[in-house]
Amino acid sequence: MYCHDLRALRDGTTYTIQCEDSPVSDGLVGIWPYDLQLDADTYSSLIKALHEWAADEGLFYRIYVTCDRFEPAPSVANKQAEQDVHGNTH
Repeated sequence: MYCHDLRALRDGTTYTIQCEDSPVSDGLVGIWPYDLQLDADTYSSLIKALHEWAADEGLFYRIYVTCDRFEPAPSVANKQAEQDVHGNTH
């Protein structure tokens, strides 16, 4: 695994978000903003911006909103929901 820092700028403040790309799971990128201790509005905006950035880059990713809960890329979430509807496991 390779660790990186992502940087986001909002209202003159720079936020550093931990990020890791993994050689397993088809190049999964894990993004961990949950420990930044941000107010709800800033955190929500950051999560949205991270989803947009990762989608624009075409990444297979997970944004960890807590240490053990993540939001997957929308295409991954849609695929999992489709499998659930058809009775498949994942």
